Amino acid sequence: MTILAFTDGSDHASRMLPHAWALARGTNRPLTVVRVMNRLKDLSGIVAPSTEEAAAVLANRWEAELRQELRMLGVQAAIAIEPQRPDEDTPAAICRIASERGAHALAFGSHGAGLVRHLVVGSTALGVLARTDLPALVVGPNVESSAADLDGPYRLVVCSDGSPAAARVAEALRPLLEGSQVAVSLVSLYEPRLGDRGPAEEKADLRARLEALAERLPAVGSLEIAVEDLEDLESVDHGILRVASARRANAVALATHGYSARRHLVSGSTGVGLIQHGHVPTILVRSAE
Repeated sequence: MTILAFTDGSDHASRMLPHAWALARGTNRPLTVVRVMNRLKDLSGIVAPSTEEAAAVLANRWEAELRQELRMLGVQAAIAIEPQRPDEDTPAAICRIASERGAHALAFGSHGAGLVRHLVVGSTALGVLARTDLPALVVGPNVESSAADLDGPYRLVVCSDGSPAAARVAEALRPLLEGSQVAVSLVSLYEPRLGDRGPAEEKADLRARLEALAERLPAVGSLEIAVEDLEDLESVDHGILRVASARRANAVALATHGYSARRHLVSGSTGVGLIQHGHVPTILVRSAE
């Protein structure tokens, strides 16, 4: 079982690789960096006697470039150049490759300023998330390189709003966390609303839901359960990032909303806010909804 980091050779993909390597080290999983070859698009300009020979030339070139890149980044990983079948789009190819290789998790780099529009038209990461139950590490344009530093156990903040959909994240992360020493913080953010039963009762209910969530996780290095107040005029995504900073987290994990994940992400959700503005990677999990 492995973590698969998918690259297209771009700068945003390169920024992702140290964070995928940190996750692999923190969970004691091997890392494989994968580049998917679309022969119709990628072989243009390659002069060779046959399509098969052209594909081999390009695969050798990509592998050499990746080896140099990984060496410069200090990332230890296997390299795989995988073909995209004629009847597949890129997300379908990635899901097939993940299944064939028994992946525990996937990793992607996210584009910068055009992120929201990119998601609207259907990013690779989002297309994959709609078709797989695997957790997907997404490294946004503002993620700091220090988030990949491990000066102890890998630190993961898992966010839950107490809903059944949010509980899916524990199930998806369980295979990845088994046998690891990851320091997990299960966190809910409380914001008073009209009609609430009162802060004490609402917080107790959120804590009980987090405790139930904790029972779905395997034994890890350490486990914290926390219910924290949102500060005045603070958005949920900024609250999560504040919590992550306080814990020096390497990543934040949360669930999207199932089948409607595309609309959920496009409409300015917590997931988009974290990817756009976050200084740490976001691990997205498709909920059961």
